[in-house]
Amino acid sequence: MFHTDYLDGDRWFSLRITPFQIDDDRGAIATRTDVTARVNEQRALQQLHERWEAAFNSATIGMGLVGGDGRFVLVNPRLPELFGRTEEEMLAITAADVTPPGDRSLQHHIASLPTTVTGMEGFEKRYL
Repeated sequence: MFHTDYLDGDRWFSLRITPFQIDDDRGAIATRTDVTARVNEQRALQQLHERWEAAFNSATIGMGLVGGDGRFVLVNPRLPELFGRTEEEMLAITAADVTPPGDRSLQHHIASLPTTVTGMEGFEKRYL
């Protein structure tokens, strides 16, 4: 099978050519699909990602994304600076490791609730 996307004027197309054989007869089926909307959506998504990444990485406040297991999965450059750690060290610990002991139960409770219950995707908290 052969596949390529190409620009024709102001429209994007996907071309697929699939060979086939029936008994002794050989041939190919070619399909051309207008994929302009998909390409435009991918470009818009890429631009949004680039803007988010630029804002995240250049923020003057420390920010991190925490996975379901409580470990940092992504930190901006400022967060490790605030804790006097490297990015690698931050990615090896959990948010609980840098949370005051008295706040850990509240953090765990809020983090365990689905966002549909809390109406939030994040919250502010204190750190050690």
